[in-house]
Amino acid sequence: MPEHRGAKLQRSPIVAADGLSHVRETDFPVPELVDSLVKKGFNVALSDDAGRFVCNYVYYHSLCHAAIHGTKCLFVHVPPFSKIDADKQMEFMATLLDMLSSLC
Repeated sequence: MPEHRGAKLQRSPIVAADGLSHVRETDFPVPELVDSLVKKGFNVALSDDAGRFVCNYVYYHSLCHAAIHGTKCLFVHVPPFSKIDADKQMEFMATLLDMLSSLC
C-alpha cells in the first residue's frame, strides 16, 4: 500500500542503524493486560502490528526512546467515537492507565 506521497516503503528500516533484523517490543506484559481488560468487559484484541507509516514510525521511535531512557511504552490503537462512544473509551483509558501504573 502506498503512503501519502505514493511511495511504497518495503523492506526499509525505520532507524538505519537497526537494519531490518532488529526487533523492538514493549516491556509490558501485553497478553496479561489484554486478558485483564477483556475480563473487565472491554472489547480489546492483542496485536503485534502497530500499523503502517506514521503509527509504526511513532511506535518504533517511542520504543527506542524508552530503551535509552529506561522507561516503558505501549502503542494502543483507539477506534473512532462512532464505533465506541467517548464515555466507554474514557473508562477504558482510565482502566488501562491504572493497570500500567501498577506495573511501573
